[in-house]
Amino acid sequence: MIGCTIARIAEHFHCSRDVIERRFRWEIEEGKSTAEIRLKGKVFQAALDGNMRALELCLVNMCGWTLRPDVSAGFFRGR
Repeated sequence: MIGCTIARIAEHFHCSRDVIERRFRWEIEEGKSTAEIRLKGKVFQAALDGNMRALELCLVNMCGWTLRPDVSAGFFRGR
C-alpha cells in the first residue's frame, strides 16, 4: 500500500519475488487499490478545499482536461 516493489518486499522477507507474487497476489493488489482510492480522495478533498494545484490535478486526471494551451491553426492574411 505504501508503494514498495515486490522485489523490495521479497528482499525484506528473505524470499524470492515469485513466492511473494504467488502467495500474496491478492493482498498486493488490494493494497495498491486501497492506496489509489485513498490518494485520489485526498487530492479530491484538497481540490474542494480550494487547493489550486489539487484542482488542476483533478481536472487533468479525472476530467480529461489538458495543461497544453489550445493552439488553433488559423489563416494568415497579409496586406
